Amino acid sequence: MNINKSSMVIRNIFYNQYNMSKPTSSEVLTSYIKQCHEPPWTSYFVKYSDVRDDQWGKSHFNWKVCDSNYHILRTGCFPYIKYHCTYSWFS
Repeated sequence: MNINKSSMVIRNIFYNQYNMSKPTSSEVLTSYIKQCHEPPWTSYFVKYSDVRDDQWGKSHFNWKVCDSNYHILRTGCFPYIKYHCTYSWFS
């Protein structure tokens, strides 16, 4: 298999139409916190295969949900992404 065919196979795996129909990890994070009524602390797992990972490379960051701010600790433990979400003041 030449390099062009290899790159096309990889691109099709990661950027196909099926993948584009999945929610982003950002959308799942925001929706989860809203559905929990913005708790002071929560955590959850999501499978890598169930989302488009638009937060790749982020392990500790602030996340705004409505008027609240959360400190997010995010770690990958294949096949899952784990989130720890703690309500915090804006920083």
